[in-house]
Amino acid sequence: MKSLHVLMGGIPMGTLTQVPSGRLTLEYLESWTRSPLAFPLSFSLPITAREHAGKTLENFLWNLLPDNEETLKAWGREYQVSHRNAFALLGKVGEDCAGAVQFVTEEWLSNNLSGGEINWIDEQEVEARLRRLNEERTWTGRRPSDRGHFSLAGAQPKMALLLEEGRWGVPSGRVATTHILKPPLAHLNGTTENEHACLQLASRLGLATAESAVGHFGNQVAIVVRRYDRERDEAGSVRRYHQEDLCQALGVHPDTKYQKDGGPSPEAIAGILAQTTDPADALERFLRALVFNFLIGGTDAHAKNFSLIHLPGRRSYLAPLYDLISYDPYVDHEAEFRSLKMAMKVKHYEFENVMPRHWEALSGSLRISADQTISVIKEFACSIPDEMAAIRDQCAAEGLVHPVLTMMVDRLARRCERVLRVY
Repeated sequence: MKSLHVLMGGIPMGTLTQVPSGRLTLEYLESWTRSPLAFPLSFSLPITAREHAGKTLENFLWNLLPDNEETLKAWGREYQVSHRNAFALLGKVGEDCAGAVQFVTEEWLSNNLSGGEINWIDEQEVEARLRRLNEERTWTGRRPSDRGHFSLAGAQPKMALLLEEGRWGVPSGRVATTHILKPPLAHLNGTTENEHACLQLASRLGLATAESAVGHFGNQVAIVVRRYDRERDEAGSVRRYHQEDLCQALGVHPDTKYQKDGGPSPEAIAGILAQTTDPADALERFLRALVFNFLIGGTDAHAKNFSLIHLPGRRSYLAPLYDLISYDPYVDHEAEFRSLKMAMKVKHYEFENVMPRHWEALSGSLRISADQTISVIKEFACSIPDEMAAIRDQCAAEGLVHPVLTMMVDRLARRCERVLRVY
């Protein structure tokens, strides 16, 4: 039998155990469950039960790891463990995961009771790591000499670093990473600038989003996203805040993150959001996010791209938006867009087939009036063209110029014009 300590914000929360048959068990510590500040590892793993096992637990763990088979295979080779064993992988990279959870060995715990080390690296080293990540899309993002390891979910290659007073570092021990660096997709031009612009656009429309910038490191470019699950306390130390994505909250494996593959629907997500501390706020924010993705041609708004923040005392809220991207610039607008599909359907998957009556029907599940829903669609569709043009101009003034930004101004304006003709 093998075990990993489960820490939450550096505090022992429980134990994850794997027996020789491969069966996994999570056992919450009594000291954790009895605390008035306690909260669960996941909505799908409530602390009302001391012990959890089975597919729901396994699915939660897989959602902490990259959902890319080749990346998992590469990590398995790198760390000499089975790429099909989430427990074994997290035993190697679980020191810094999404949220405040850490999965660590007894040896790690003994050596890291306090403090931690930071390997400071210059921008040339950041450039070198991004270059390797571009060339080897399955790379771990860490050198053999690095003590600290991390795991980030998602299909795209990325790496996590600490940014402190303008310096980049690779932390280990109890020190957390603060930023995620993600290079552009190789097969789509300008995804870095596209994602940054979409986050800026959503923010201008009043949506809570992760903070981002386009970083240039030598000849390498990456979107640099400040982690919303990390904050500095009054002493300047980085504090972890717990989060889980909505696949985890619903006990769904990352392979089925898209609704068409059996993944969560807007109605299923509404059921989870109804359990949060402020359901009305969470449901309205979720609706506005769905509308935003509908208008920008956001094909990747699946359940893993929505998350919950968990706070002491069992308080939970919908997290800021992240991983926003418009697919509109990458299709022939007149022909291909008609077959473009949403990650979660509003009666239909195809953007062009979704009519006002379908949004009105969804409104009931979200406990929002149909009139309010249509009002949000019109509000966003009227605002997006001018706001996107302003973002393009602001980026240019800051030295960020890319053809995709001008294309987005044109494509999103046309998209919103078509929607307003129907709505």
